[in-house]
Amino acid sequence: MATSCGYEFQLRHFRFESADESNFYESQWTTCKTVFVIYRTVIFLFHWGWLIAGWVLAKLDHYYTLTNWSVFFTGLYFLFAFVTSIYGITIKKEYSGPKTDPTLVTDQSSTTSGILKQGKLNILHQVTWFLHVISTTYALYVVPVYWVTVAPSQTAEKRAMPISVYKHAVQLVLLLIDFFVAAIPTRWVHVVYSQLMAFAYAIMVVIVHFAGVSSRVYGFLDFEKNAGTAVGILIAATLLAPVILHSIYFGLYHLRMLIHRSTGNGREPDAATDSSKHNAAPSHDNPAFSL
Repeated sequence: MATSCGYEFQLRHFRFESADESNFYESQWTTCKTVFVIYRTVIFLFHWGWLIAGWVLAKLDHYYTLTNWSVFFTGLYFLFAFVTSIYGITIKKEYSGPKTDPTLVTDQSSTTSGILKQGKLNILHQVTWFLHVISTTYALYVVPVYWVTVAPSQTAEKRAMPISVYKHAVQLVLLLIDFFVAAIPTRWVHVVYSQLMAFAYAIMVVIVHFAGVSSRVYGFLDFEKNAGTAVGILIAATLLAPVILHSIYFGLYHLRMLIHRSTGNGREPDAATDSSKHNAAPSHDNPAFSL
């Protein structure tokens, strides 16, 4: 399966517009909104239970660690995803029929009763999509960095603390499960948003240093002992790491769609055919993909 640079680098992809609204209301594997709402409710409550527990135990941690940023943005994502799924099951109009890419819809100004226009995402969808990008990237960065650079210097008792295990392992597992359950697409150009958030975190670390709060966020990020190394790490973490991590998710998105097609659920309708005359199964896919 493949995609094209011409498709991926379209301007509309930068604006979180190139998806169908149902991508946020339904799973990749079923169009039953009720099932999806139940899933969203469970995962939202589960994560927020741990998030609140982390706040209660805040005296053992610091707000400026990347781990806490990651858990917080994951919480925001699950919150908005939950609210969006509720919105999807309560709106009166819903899209019926095969799901094609919004670019294949030549007249988005006209609608038929009972049909939801494709490509018209509102702010709720767009914020959910943005948080999806940020939370997945943060978690995939935090977990390996923690176990490779931080965990070895901690006591076994501290590593085994339930809240630590959740933040540095379970959270990523939940996001990976969600990545394959949900139908939210992955656009490679969204890597710029991961870079922007990484830049925001780097600025925060610098402010924390100069404000005298802490010059040592992690052992490898110590402005007092080696400012040059710390600056170099922040630059690499801002420019290079998001590209690598987001590319991994982009590859996983390809894998998800390959599995989706292999199960017989990914048949794309003919763009030149009137979809109302067919009963093809809905497909959350990128039409640039081809087998």
